Amino acid sequence: MNGNALNGRLELIAARSEATGRTALRHQYHSVPFHLSKAYWDGRVLLAQVVNPTAGIFAGDRMESHVSVEEGASLLVTSPSASRAHTMAPDGETAYLYQSFRVAKDGWLEVFPELFIPQRASSYRQRTEIEVAEGGSLYFIETLAPGRVAHGELLAYRHLDWSFSLRVGGRLLAVERALVEPPDRCWMLDVAGWEKAYYASIWMVGGDLANLPEAAIVEIESMTEAGARLTGVSRLSEGVYAVKVLAESSLALRRTLNAVRALLAPWLPNLKSSLRKL
Repeated sequence: MNGNALNGRLELIAARSEATGRTALRHQYHSVPFHLSKAYWDGRVLLAQVVNPTAGIFAGDRMESHVSVEEGASLLVTSPSASRAHTMAPDGETAYLYQSFRVAKDGWLEVFPELFIPQRASSYRQRTEIEVAEGGSLYFIETLAPGRVAHGELLAYRHLDWSFSLRVGGRLLAVERALVEPPDRCWMLDVAGWEKAYYASIWMVGGDLANLPEAAIVEIESMTEAGARLTGVSRLSEGVYAVKVLAESSLALRRTLNAVRALLAPWLPNLKSSLRKL
């Protein structure tokens, strides 16, 4: 392994106080390249910002992240800026992130990170596992940029390997894997007539989604705009949905994610919490 590579770890356990009804971090641990800003209770959820003080991921970095929400607790995890897999040597070691998320009955977890940007010649592997107990609720977002476009880098990275799984009530409901090795493109970044595409997936579970009306699904899918963005909704099970978004710019992607979040707040009330950066 690269002698300069980092082995970072993040552990968060959010628990509800019986005395106050507030959520607090019962356990927290982090090591570089993870850093955790002071968590903030907004009256509805506990907002925790995960920061990367090295400003990105480098060749050979190995990272693990484990986030758990206990019964009755509500946690929002976000980040203050984009995450980057930095430029690597052509033969640089692959950077790796394993992340797990657990949500107990009556727990709530929202994960809304900023854009992930793989830079030139970077090689990155990410494995995500989510388990939501029966009666738990989740709103989870992943994003991907086509590269550092402002610097003329478009699909200039070397290797991207993403895997994802979602279990709800012990049932495996979703498994995805995306392997991108430019100049070859996968479905996440290939839209006919577009020079570039920005991707996001939204996974949502619980709340009052079992009563989500067809009109709300139609409204999300109607956010599609020729040459600007594409949106689609899939129902995986009762009260479990996936939303896919492709946009021609990072700004269009962000606007769409914000619009979907606002639209769904009546069925997932904790989405009414602010995403403001503290």
